[in-house]
Amino acid sequence: MLLTINMGNTRTHALCYQNGHKSPHYATATLPQVEHYLDWLRTITAVAPTRILLASVVPPAATAFSRAVRELWGLTPELVKPREDLGIRFTAVDYLHDLGADLFVNAVVSYHDYGGSILNVDLGTASTFCVIKEGLYLGTSIVPGMELSIRAMIQGTALLKDFSLQKMDRVVQDNTTACLQSGIYYGYFELVRGMIARIQAEAGPLQVVLTGGIGTFLHEELDSFVDYFRPELTLEGLHLIAQLLPVLE
Repeated sequence: MLLTINMGNTRTHALCYQNGHKSPHYATATLPQVEHYLDWLRTITAVAPTRILLASVVPPAATAFSRAVRELWGLTPELVKPREDLGIRFTAVDYLHDLGADLFVNAVVSYHDYGGSILNVDLGTASTFCVIKEGLYLGTSIVPGMELSIRAMIQGTALLKDFSLQKMDRVVQDNTTACLQSGIYYGYFELVRGMIARIQAEAGPLQVVLTGGIGTFLHEELDSFVDYFRPELTLEGLHLIAQLLPVLE
């Protein structure tokens, strides 16, 4: 059994693959605590995996997760890092060494599945817009994520109270909470739509692939601007990499 793990700044996601079948999607908070992952992994599967691929952008949490895996199953997760032998070239950028593992995996699987010219839009703790043209990774634009923007607003003001994300039926509202919800909802939608349009104007026609937790929240509104909605893109990319590379070195 293959266990794929996508460890983001806020949430850690998992899928199991066995005999051609994919498990339900599992998720938990990203925390630097061994016991947290021991408890979570026990709920995912009672069967020890034969291989674990991990894409992480949180080194302390990745260390805790790896210790939990060794304690539970005696395995060492294979940590995925950017490389140039999986169909994507990075000669156009000078930050391959610190490119996020999730962005790398997304690029590999998107290009493998769709080819041509691609814009990966990953809406999570941060929102990333990554361009691949004919196998060449051209670069990325990064903006704060929707929930991060909410937290910054609440922490930076004296009177505003916390509020939840919610889809709104109109822009102008008549109470403070609804005003905040409307501004974030429509404002972030316009941000993403505008970024897609501006990048398309700059880089030429691109197939747009949408993923991420906020991508799931906004995908219906963004449908006319997106070619493919892939909520489990990174986890599916890890599965692809496991097929292409029997061992990560």
